[in-house]
Amino acid sequence: MRYSKNKKTDYKPVDTFVVDEMKEKVDDYEAFYRYIGENIDSFDDWEEFVEYQMRKKGLHLNEVAFALGKASSNFATYYIHKIPSNRQRSVVIALAIIFEMSVDETNEMLTKKARMRELYDKDIEDAIWKFLINKNYNSDYDKIYYPIEAFKLLKSRLEAEIATNRAELINQYASGEYCDTDVDTDLIGDDILDCETQEEFEAYIHDNLDLFRSCNQKLIEEIDHYSGEYQKELGSKFWDLARKHYIPNIKKGKVPDRDFLILFGLFVGNTMDSNVILEINSLLEIAHMAPLYSKCLAECLLMCAFNRFKYDEHDEDDNLFDCAIKEIETAGFIENLPEKYVKYFNELREQEGA
Repeated sequence: MRYSKNKKTDYKPVDTFVVDEMKEKVDDYEAFYRYIGENIDSFDDWEEFVEYQMRKKGLHLNEVAFALGKASSNFATYYIHKIPSNRQRSVVIALAIIFEMSVDETNEMLTKKARMRELYDKDIEDAIWKFLINKNYNSDYDKIYYPIEAFKLLKSRLEAEIATNRAELINQYASGEYCDTDVDTDLIGDDILDCETQEEFEAYIHDNLDLFRSCNQKLIEEIDHYSGEYQKELGSKFWDLARKHYIPNIKKGKVPDRDFLILFGLFVGNTMDSNVILEINSLLEIAHMAPLYSKCLAECLLMCAFNRFKYDEHDEDDNLFDCAIKEIETAGFIENLPEKYVKYFNELREQEGA
């Protein structure tokens, strides 16, 4: 059976407490999957959230499009119906600005609605966004109507600092000589929020470049460690891609998407025979993302299946991810998982059959 989402006319958010409580009851999983099927439209509420914010602010499609740096309202329509990819994270932040959100509200939108990382104060580009968000939120007269353009302009004024920082990061990752990671990220964030003018902010970045030298360092160390320790097990095409593409990109400041980190955590937990959910959440925390989230249908299904597998009797050689996906497949929700998960699952099946 395939469960699909329909256009919602009378939207009612799923009750996170109810979902969390049901998925922990290992003796009544049929009721859990029945609940999921009956409430399928209440998960993954990006579209409803964005449309609500537009109505709240009285915004039209063409206004949203212009704010995102595009002339066509079709561009805005596309991102209302579909969560932007990790590479279009700036679209989510720009929407938060025209919705007049605070920094905390923007982080909530990024982590819970768009499944991305929060604003990371040790990343200079995120620091720029944080300054613009705070300036827009706290001003009654100096609103930012074209956030993408405002970001590009301020970034261009700090191009030398950004280039210097990026070169330092790449050099230290290549040499393996990492800098001190004890710099308090929250203090950097507070300093950014204290900048009242653009001149103050630019001066702060220029005078404190050393504070940004440990950007993404803990995430790189974690993934490098497990990639090296379990190199023999990293044989599939997916993990080949991880070594050749994702890890080098992190070293260039490009944080991988949430689905990759979840799959990496699955691999680590399964290989180490440890608590998979804890491994995934630990990795997501290091990447400044929210833990596995029950209002995301795919993540809710995975958590439920892992929990069931934890209590079921099974062979020590059983592959946890394999068992979890089979559980979801049997329940009829396999097509509700991201393509990456299913692709990895199929690779595992092929390896077992070889």
